Amino acid sequence: MKEKEEEEEEKKKSMSFNDYDSSFDQFSNDFVQFSGIDQLNAGALETVHIGKQDRNGRKCVTTVVGIHPDYDLKKMLKVLRKELGCNGNIDKIKGDGRQVLLLQGDKREDVKDFLKLTGIVGEEQIKIHG
Repeated sequence: MKEKEEEEEEKKKSMSFNDYDSSFDQFSNDFVQFSGIDQLNAGALETVHIGKQDRNGRKCVTTVVGIHPDYDLKKMLKVLRKELGCNGNIDKIKGDGRQVLLLQGDKREDVKDFLKLTGIVGEEQIKIHG
């Protein structure tokens, strides 16, 4: 029993989008997987917007808006933080209620590659700003 739990913990720690298994989507909840929604287009409400906001001096923040709310953003953020070597946070837009992924540094192209590689959204659904 403990061995299975330890194996699962190791698997969670070693999540990497380079070793992504396309037969199972580790970022989606059961709703998206087993409903009749097209998997390639299920990751975005309409368009995923990836932008950059300058903070102070040379520092900036990468923002990702528009990922479907049925995806587990906590898991996605955990993998992105590990792979990109940066810190991140999930925030909500006031009045709108949509969730935003915030990553330290200019990681726009890396996030775009991640979303395409994992199949969460197609390239035509991604718009890069800034």
